[in-house]
Amino acid sequence: MSEPILVLENIHKSYSTSVETIHVLTGTNLEVLRGDRIIITGPSGSGKSTLLHIAGLLDLPEDGATFLRGQKIEKKSDAELSDLRAKHVGFVFQFHHLLPDFSIQDNVALPLIIRGEHPRKARMMALETLSRLGVEKLFYKRPSEISGGEQQRVAIARAVAGAPDLLLLDEPTGNLDRENTLQVMEILKKLNIELGITVIMVSHNLNLIPYFEKHYTLFEGKLYPG
Repeated sequence: MSEPILVLENIHKSYSTSVETIHVLTGTNLEVLRGDRIIITGPSGSGKSTLLHIAGLLDLPEDGATFLRGQKIEKKSDAELSDLRAKHVGFVFQFHHLLPDFSIQDNVALPLIIRGEHPRKARMMALETLSRLGVEKLFYKRPSEISGGEQQRVAIARAVAGAPDLLLLDEPTGNLDRENTLQVMEILKKLNIELGITVIMVSHNLNLIPYFEKHYTLFEGKLYPG
């Protein structure tokens, strides 16, 4: 049996406004095994993004515990959390957030350079990853010169170029047509099977469930098997 790479135990998270407190997560539990390919669905506003941010160490719960690679996150300093994210977690969002003044190659290489890789090695890693995802023809273009589907594939390349253990995706196909959505799904399956990257995606699109091995629904602050 595979070892857990991520464990969320009894996670609680709420947000306060001037008139009320909104309880988003109310005792959420999730065990993610190394090599899993998981989709989490639920309506808009159900807390999917909040859950993903906690899973990716971008946010901390008010109560409960998060374990990444067996390490309890709530005991880590900000610097330690940043280091864990840089080494072990890749993110892809609905909007690609590519830097408009940089080439595609440099967009993918920049996070590696920030992580400490030599610029020459980082650019080689970027080229290799873009080639693996079938967008090598885009190396020297800028984001404005490529399509929306290509931009999202580049965003995935940027997220996985550093070989993270865990790839987290927040509605990555929300702005894509059916053809580009299917291409992204095939890329995620390839990364999961060939590179062993654990994938967790949140989406409200129920049509994407067949592309994943495990499905959970987030409802009233808790996760339920799909």
